[in-house]
Amino acid sequence: MAGMRPPALRSPWSYRPGNSPLHRAPAALKLLGLLVISTLGLIFPLWGIIPGAALLILGARIARIRLRELFRGGRTVLIMMLAIVLLRAVKVFPPSLDWTGLREGAALGLTVILSFCAGALLFSVSTTAELREGLEPFLGRRFSLAFALMLGFLPRFFEAWEESRSAWAARAGKPGPAALFTLLPLTLARMIEFAGELAEALESRALR
Repeated sequence: MAGMRPPALRSPWSYRPGNSPLHRAPAALKLLGLLVISTLGLIFPLWGIIPGAALLILGARIARIRLRELFRGGRTVLIMMLAIVLLRAVKVFPPSLDWTGLREGAALGLTVILSFCAGALLFSVSTTAELREGLEPFLGRRFSLAFALMLGFLPRFFEAWEESRSAWAARAGKPGPAALFTLLPLTLARMIEFAGELAEALESRALR
């Protein structure tokens, strides 16, 4: 129906069907964009974040996806980056503030957050099968399949995390450090199960 908003992403980094120019772009080109956005801030601390953020905003507008949707599920990443900034900036003995460490920690944190959002954009407009087919001319069938499967574990991790978080909330669990230490083992256990299921599926296909 006209005027209705598109549905929200089911989980962070999940695929969002669409027909935008970014959806139709070659998978290799989208991966290259992710690489550029993720490395600009590392090569040129602070200054490299500006063009990377501009590319991310442009890509989100082309794909018709709101920026806040790309950061969905990134609260844990943000907390970890703030902790890293504090560790880099604050000296205990003697108590003081290291401005160089603060600047470097902030640059690293912003780069990681920017890379997180860029990854979310990539998987919002690309399926694992599309990535594999797009990489096959460059890497060959075997390596493109391995690379696509490796990338596919990323959105699957966030999906498993959301499942664990929903189960935790349904049992009156509260957000906080206790939730982190409870949800992470559950998510990793689910990822191990998923890896086993994937291995069985690949083995059954190879036997045919």
